[in-house]
Amino acid sequence: MKEDIAINPDIYLSGPNQWPDVLGFRDVCEAYVAEMSELGRKLMGLALQSIEVDDTSILKSFHDPTTWLRLLHYPPQSPRAEKDLYGSAPHKDFGCLTLLAQDDVGGLQVMSPSGNWVDAPRIPGSFVVNVGDMLRRLSNGILLSTPHRVINKSGRERYSCPFFFDPHVNTVIEPIKGTGNPIFEPLLFANFLKSELEASYQMKVGANGTLIDINGIESQDENIKMVACTDETVWFVHRDIINEYYARDLPNVMTHERMKMGWGW
Repeated sequence: MKEDIAINPDIYLSGPNQWPDVLGFRDVCEAYVAEMSELGRKLMGLALQSIEVDDTSILKSFHDPTTWLRLLHYPPQSPRAEKDLYGSAPHKDFGCLTLLAQDDVGGLQVMSPSGNWVDAPRIPGSFVVNVGDMLRRLSNGILLSTPHRVINKSGRERYSCPFFFDPHVNTVIEPIKGTGNPIFEPLLFANFLKSELEASYQMKVGANGTLIDINGIESQDENIKMVACTDETVWFVHRDIINEYYARDLPNVMTHERMKMGWGW
């Protein structure tokens, strides 16, 4: 993500990144982020043109943007996998723009306005561009955030590289003047971002909807950061990859004894 030399208590998530000791990795990623940031600024300008507003002052918030770059690997799923087993479960991005580079394996689907899932295959020389929730709010609902998911039943490894382009974290997100009567209340992007990220450490469990704080649950595998379950599914978060396994003994799945048994990947 966007990197700062030092931590600034007034800027959420500020500070240096932790880089792997891989020759050339940091240089390549930083060069890519710089080029994609320039593209993101141009696309934000086009987005404002598309909603026909005169006030473009929000673009100043993208001079020092919040950026996220992910390098994703999707193992192939079994053709016999459950219908609700995803490489990436259905969701909408919470920022402004997502620019996705993907290989030719396929698996990405977007939801049409009619509610149907439509394949979004790779078109050589292009990016897939998603509108996120913050751009929806800025446009006062004119631009819609795009539901999407990944199901990789190709039998091949899938790789993609999403770049998330958002305003500075201290930006107040509110409908831009000229988009009509505001249907969204103003919010500070940092506060929204914090709530989204911290929500990852909670999960609704069981039919009664009780929230269980799963921070601190220990695992035999140090790479397993947290575990959660619903009444049907168990989630294991292994670094950045979420793998779903169906539990045979759900009443005991959240116990330390069950955790110590270890689960395969």
